[in-house]
Amino acid sequence: MKKYSIVAAILGLVIGVIGVVAYGYTHDNYSTVTIDETKTINAKDINKIALESSLASVHFSPTKSDDITVHLHGGTSKKDFVFLVKTSGDTAKIEIRQKNEHLFQFSPFGFMSNQLQADVEVPQKMYSELKGHSQAGSITIEQISANHFDLDSSAGSIKANDLKGDVTAHSSAGSLKLTNIEGKLDLTDSAGSINVQLKAITHDIYASSSAGSVRIVTEQQPESLQMNLQTSAGHVDVNLSNVSYNTKERDRAIGSIGSGGPKLKLQSSAGSVSINKK
Repeated sequence: MKKYSIVAAILGLVIGVIGVVAYGYTHDNYSTVTIDETKTINAKDINKIALESSLASVHFSPTKSDDITVHLHGGTSKKDFVFLVKTSGDTAKIEIRQKNEHLFQFSPFGFMSNQLQADVEVPQKMYSELKGHSQAGSITIEQISANHFDLDSSAGSIKANDLKGDVTAHSSAGSLKLTNIEGKLDLTDSAGSINVQLKAITHDIYASSSAGSVRIVTEQQPESLQMNLQTSAGHVDVNLSNVSYNTKERDRAIGSIGSGGPKLKLQSSAGSVSINKK
């Protein structure tokens, strides 16, 4: 009984501390302020775009203007924050973060305190690189061209539509959904599924999920393709014609269509893996 009493006391103390922290945080810091700011720079000499955000979800979209426009709006409890849009050589740098932000800063209710959205309008041209990193929400990007896209979300999903260029994308806390991408794909997800829909498979695809399924859908039957699909806790499904298999098991499939062609490597630790013709 004494042992259980000690455990109960410790649990009571922990709950009490959590209650005090929660009360203090919500009453002293969780007073939301409304943000509505817009910043613009000319993109004539811009070849790269680099966005780093620890306070907002991000939405990239094209514009017919010659300027890059960033509209930051929504609510936040972070009253002191940095919102920068500037040029450095041929790079447009966009920064949205809390002032005096620390590397190991932690707030128990930080995920509740921000409902900020950064809408980034980008002139329609071919960029060398577009980098978008968000620690506080999702990333959505559509109808933009770049040699390479580098997308990373620590607290949300990533959605990409109608992009021209190679894409590297990672999400730590959401799913990946990509549609009509013309380029190589290097996709990793730590806590969600990966779904890719293409008109045709013309480039190499690597996709790996630690906690969800991996699904590729193509509108056109590939004429040539090298496949390696495997899962640790699900099944593998291949719905394509003219596949020659080296290995075909419930949780693994290695095979090819024709000779040469793009390489397709899909794997999941906790879900199914599939490649299907629409």
